[in-house]
Amino acid sequence: MKFDNFYDLGRHIEIQVCEILQSFGWSTYLSPGSRGPADIYANKESQKWCIQVKYRSNGVIPLPNFEESKLLQYSKNSNAKPILAAVCRYPGGLLLNAYNYRDKINS
Repeated sequence: MKFDNFYDLGRHIEIQVCEILQSFGWSTYLSPGSRGPADIYANKESQKWCIQVKYRSNGVIPLPNFEESKLLQYSKNSNAKPILAAVCRYPGGLLLNAYNYRDKINS
């Protein structure tokens, strides 16, 4: 599949992450225009997640400090668990690896 720009590629990957979560019974909501501290808001029973999706073809997934701070603060205010969904390419598809950020000060 070819994409005209990075936004379309990123949005496609966010949708794929949503589909994976939905297959496990999660309700998911995409942030409009991929704006805001989280790309995806997900909930299942009493669990709530704020998910930032990062895709890199080389597998190196940095999260700038300001984005990490925004995600942690928003998650704390929303009483949700902050998640970094690191997605990279592998032969034949995408590989998803999710990390739960722990805020040492406010945990």
